[in-house]
Amino acid sequence: MVVTGFNSTRARKRTAGRKGANRVLAARRAPAEHGFAHLKDSARGQVMWMVSVEALVTALIGIVLGTGVAAGSLVPFGPALDGSVLPSGPGWIYPTIVGTAVALTFATILFPASVALRARPVEAAVAP
Repeated sequence: MVVTGFNSTRARKRTAGRKGANRVLAARRAPAEHGFAHLKDSARGQVMWMVSVEALVTALIGIVLGTGVAAGSLVPFGPALDGSVLPSGPGWIYPTIVGTAVALTFATILFPASVALRARPVEAAVAP
């Protein structure tokens, strides 16, 4: 769903520039969306919970896609290198990468949301 920006149709797809403009506009509009949620009788904790769930879903999608891309390149070369489909190396690397991805996702989503929620709901809702 595009809140603001350029829409596309079946006949006329969005260009890369318009997609980028939509991302910028959506990021700029996020504080106002959180302000509207706060105005609709949502407490600050409820809005933060909603944003936390969104951050978790975003992190999980990124981890699944990243693992798939990495497996797509590692699995075919594994048998040629050492005869095993599984990559060789210490077992702590994958959990460390996953933990770092989750931590960075939560930090980059929750920090701006908490800053946006510090303002009064009316001010945030009418923010440009």
